[in-house]
Amino acid sequence: MRTRQPWKLRVLRPSDVDATARVLAAAFADNPTYRYMHPRAHAHACDLERFFQRNLRWRVQLRLTWIASDADGQVIGTATLEPPGGVPHSTTRLFRHWVLPTLREQGARTVARIVQTDAAFGQRYRALGGGARYWHVHAVAVDPAQQGAGAGTALLAHVLGQLDQLLHTDPAPVLLSTQRERNVPLYQRFGFTLRESVVFHGYRSWFMERERFENAVEL
Repeated sequence: MRTRQPWKLRVLRPSDVDATARVLAAAFADNPTYRYMHPRAHAHACDLERFFQRNLRWRVQLRLTWIASDADGQVIGTATLEPPGGVPHSTTRLFRHWVLPTLREQGARTVARIVQTDAAFGQRYRALGGGARYWHVHAVAVDPAQQGAGAGTALLAHVLGQLDQLLHTDPAPVLLSTQRERNVPLYQRFGFTLRESVVFHGYRSWFMERERFENAVEL
């Protein structure tokens, strides 16, 4: 008899943003990319949570971010698809949503590092994808206290299943990166192939492209 999953999967709602940002901030607290982008050691946790709040609000309109919630309705995990071209926006909206609040709260150094990092990763993705159009699987995270129970696997399987449908009408390469080498074989079980590893600012990132989908071990 199949055991019922102890969580539910659904699309992110605006009311989920704060709770989901807390999960992301906890899951990526020691990630070197985010430590580089948010260098204020005394305020790293707060800065990271604010960053993810902005990131989720920026993307919520696309309905391409999913969450896993437990039996009490608490968010325990999340994953996001970024479509080719990213979020449609004007320069004014970008400035108001990202630049001004980050500059006010964290300073010019953080703004510069976020811009620098986004440009460096975007360059690698475009090179691997052979152009500007690619799907990006990112912000896959599970609350550290809930890791190992399968929520991450369920989220990834669901997200990639949704992506398979989207690829019929908007075909493009599917890419991701990770800063944890131990994640590489896990993503390989989901059909991703390691393309390269690159060192940015003293830390290594592994870049992968999806070629097929298979059942994966639990994350």
